[in-house]
Amino acid sequence: MDMCKVIVIGSKGVNALGLIRSLGERQFDVTFMSTYSKIESKYTKEYLKLPDNRKKWLALLQKYGQTSKEKVGMFPTDDDTAFWLDENYEALQEHFIVPHAEGKMRTLADKSVMNEIAKKAELSVPDFIKLSLAESERKNQYPIILKPYAGYAGSKGDISICHNDDEYINAVQILKKQGYKEVLLQQLLDDSEQEEIGLMGMSLKNGQVVIPGIIHKIRSYPTGKGSTSYARFSSDMSEINEEKIKKFVSATGYVGIFDIEMIKAYGKYWFIEINYRNGQYGYTPTAAGYNLPANWVYGMKNEKVEKCNNLQEIYYINEREDYRHVKEETINKKEWLKEFHAASAYGMYCPGDQRPFIRQYVKIPDRVIIKGKHLKSHIKDLLIKEEWNVAIRKRGDKFLWEKSEEAKKFTVLPNTIRYWAADPFIISAGGKEYLFFEMFDRIKSKGLIGYREISGNKIGKMKIAYEAERHLSFPYIFEYKNEYYMMPEYSEGKELFVLKAIHFPDKWEKIEGCMQGKRLVDSVLLSHEGENYLLTQDLKSGYLSEKISIFIRKGKEWVPHKQSPVVKSLANARLAGKIFFERNQLIRVAQDCQDGYGTKLHFNNILKLNEDEYEEEMFRTISVEDIIVDSKKRFFGIHTYNSDDCYEVIDLKNPDRIRIGNILNILWRIIGNLKK
Repeated sequence: MDMCKVIVIGSKGVNALGLIRSLGERQFDVTFMSTYSKIESKYTKEYLKLPDNRKKWLALLQKYGQTSKEKVGMFPTDDDTAFWLDENYEALQEHFIVPHAEGKMRTLADKSVMNEIAKKAELSVPDFIKLSLAESERKNQYPIILKPYAGYAGSKGDISICHNDDEYINAVQILKKQGYKEVLLQQLLDDSEQEEIGLMGMSLKNGQVVIPGIIHKIRSYPTGKGSTSYARFSSDMSEINEEKIKKFVSATGYVGIFDIEMIKAYGKYWFIEINYRNGQYGYTPTAAGYNLPANWVYGMKNEKVEKCNNLQEIYYINEREDYRHVKEETINKKEWLKEFHAASAYGMYCPGDQRPFIRQYVKIPDRVIIKGKHLKSHIKDLLIKEEWNVAIRKRGDKFLWEKSEEAKKFTVLPNTIRYWAADPFIISAGGKEYLFFEMFDRIKSKGLIGYREISGNKIGKMKIAYEAERHLSFPYIFEYKNEYYMMPEYSEGKELFVLKAIHFPDKWEKIEGCMQGKRLVDSVLLSHEGENYLLTQDLKSGYLSEKISIFIRKGKEWVPHKQSPVVKSLANARLAGKIFFERNQLIRVAQDCQDGYGTKLHFNNILKLNEDEYEEEMFRTISVEDIIVDSKKRFFGIHTYNSDDCYEVIDLKNPDRIRIGNILNILWRIIGNLKK
């Protein structure tokens, strides 16, 4: 079979990694294209950074396609990218093999539309209606489920189950505040013996539909709402009416890889939805013996498609998400480790491609479960660690978040051999400006709080302001009654505390601690209309979390806000700096962590904030492509923004490479172990 180039395009995640590995194992030349950073798989032959503006994608892809002698296979990794490819199918098909539905994919993704097609294909479908929340008063037969009307229109975290009128009214109000206009109201399959399954397969231009087997979902995270975290794959499809499934797929007119969700309840299988892309457990059929992505390319090139013979029964585990059950003590760690080692397909881990796994987990020792063989690769990856730089600009009368051309130009402040800087805050004191930041010690592998003094056009050297026993970061600093205070992140110590300057800027003492036992990160205080608020994020069981909580000060206690958590989104939750008032707007800055830590900044206008209500609206996104720096370096991320009357400050993610400080860290750890 003739091999060709292929492109994996869209979001960065386990579904993208599964595609890259499946195609790479068949010796395809894999290019990863994304607005995010590179996936560090050994199978990624080329990486191209995509602009945030999708209007520029078409010209870029057409130029790329013209360099290839044969058509290039395309594999989207998220719904929006799949829809974009479909909408531009006519313009792309000359140079690319494109999954498509002839421009109808977005319509087909509407669950009311796909449910009607499924019913015509004689599949069992729970009773449903598409409901306008503006006209939501109705009589219901409970239990029911409210969910986004399409996969692209919301997340699984926004699903609500209602058993009575009160729960229904409350769910409708929450969905309205989340910005929903329409939802799907559906019969709840409430069988105690029910089972969720997944059917991942492919459809070809000749009408052939191939489904290698069934994904039996055992666990998800969060339970009941999240994505599959532990599952069993089986090629035994005797209980499924395979022909009806294939009839349904053919009726959609879709050509490409798909992922169908079904539920077994009351003795039969019910259709839930179809996703027009690779599922997050997409490497599982490959590990079982059938390479779906490779065979789709073969079929689209009119080459022989392999038969689904002698497939193994295997287990899949998304170790990152599933390990959260251990952290929450719902699963015994010993049993979880047995399941991990018994699995054959993973979210990140792969014996022959370990770099993505090590890059993700080397900073969290109790998650690093390496059974690999390649010592050289391990050593190399231990030496390559994340690093950031702080950048600064004189503000003038324009702000970065206004996307002014003059506000894009920043000066990158140099790091040292031992320290790098991130999480910058800026404050004026005694006629001077002071820049505070996380000052990461490469040797000790922990953060301190550092500062630089700014006098005129001169920016001083890095100096230590405060050090604790464990890692510190995000030095939220503020002035109150002519005194200076700081509330740094101390999540490793499971405490939130406030420091007071006894000699500004380099001597601080602890005056108040709260929230003991909680892993709170990137916390800020806000005084608004007579109330004092604390906005924070509890990591609980994971490095990233999708919820922002608010607490109100009542006496000496912090009491949860009635609507807390007020934001539920990996893309727009974690705080990225102080909350500030500017241009008659109260603005909250958030980090986009949807596809990794610190990829973009989102600016949100807080519309309502009182004891009973919280409402915000996103109005601006800033990515690293919006920044112009006085450096030859290329940066790959941004996750903090702050300003005062004189300056704006940000941080920028460096490209990954081996540095002397990382070598010193290894030596430090070896010496420490010898002393024990």
